[in-house]
Amino acid sequence: MATDWPRFSDYNAAFHNPEKGLIPLELKGATVARNGFGSPDPLSGGFAYIYRLTLPDRTQKAIRVFIQEDPVRDRRLPWVMKRLEEAKLQYPALRELFLPCRWIDPCVRTPKADVPALVMDWSKGQTLGEWLRKHRGNPAAILEFRERFFRMMELLEQAGIAHGDLQVGNILVNRKGCPVLVDYDGVAFFEEDAPPPLQGGHPNFQHPNRPSLLPSEQLDRFPAITIDLGLLGWSLFSESFWFLSLVSDSDRLYFSRSDFLAPSQSEAFGRLREHPQLATAAQELEALCKGDPTTVPSLSEFRSQAYPLEVKAVPAVAEPTALPADSPEAVKPKVHRKGKTWKETETEYVPVFPL
Repeated sequence: MATDWPRFSDYNAAFHNPEKGLIPLELKGATVARNGFGSPDPLSGGFAYIYRLTLPDRTQKAIRVFIQEDPVRDRRLPWVMKRLEEAKLQYPALRELFLPCRWIDPCVRTPKADVPALVMDWSKGQTLGEWLRKHRGNPAAILEFRERFFRMMELLEQAGIAHGDLQVGNILVNRKGCPVLVDYDGVAFFEEDAPPPLQGGHPNFQHPNRPSLLPSEQLDRFPAITIDLGLLGWSLFSESFWFLSLVSDSDRLYFSRSDFLAPSQSEAFGRLREHPQLATAAQELEALCKGDPTTVPSLSEFRSQAYPLEVKAVPAVAEPTALPADSPEAVKPKVHRKGKTWKETETEYVPVFPL
């Protein structure tokens, strides 16, 4: 393989003219998504650029090309694609989670080298982060998605598959409101003792002490727990000022790496500890952060420990200040406690849930 790997400008030049720059015959007649200046307009994420192509039959494809050379990746991904297709035959529901995808080598022609690419169907869904911001203040929709995410994780555990990099940008929400997974660079199978560390996962979703090599069945467990708890937070607090300030970073669903490193000093953990029905979940997650990253329970096991009674969201009151003073859902003044390391707001709407 080439020692001088193509750069962004090389890829853009190739996709500017698919007839010359793309090797597979079925892609040569495609048109590429462009920006206002007429140049190819790829997405970037992780270690790749993703170009959107429209074929003559109007179907759309995503072409994922890589930023750097990696012989291990180039040997492993063809096997991963083959194993995914085999798993879909045994577990048909996986077809809704993993898009049809092919490893083509070579696929893109540049002056420096002919390089491989992943070619998959283009999904028209929104990223989980985009979807949550659109549905802020709609707890019913968020809780429904949370259950769909839970069922997705149950299916992956049953099928013996780990995505390897669960995060807001790699989970799409399709038009039906169901999760779709993208970015398959880190996909692993439980049959592997320890897959090679192609990616370490986004730090805002990973165990703070995650080793470079982790058993396949453990790859998604900690991220899934943080996403599940984060979705619950969105269903309960998404209209609170402190919450919007906390999640202003688009790469953050609720927690960040700094929260996992120091849970006792974390506002994200502190807010959960203050909620009577989330305190146990916060304590359980804090214990996981301080514990062995190779012994994290499944999401189902964590839920049974963290939520003795499942939390149900109560619709927000439009004008909470208009409620009677003795109402259990009235705006209550915050009591400033000593020892807190985060800035507390003057008032906070605290819904009361049946215990």
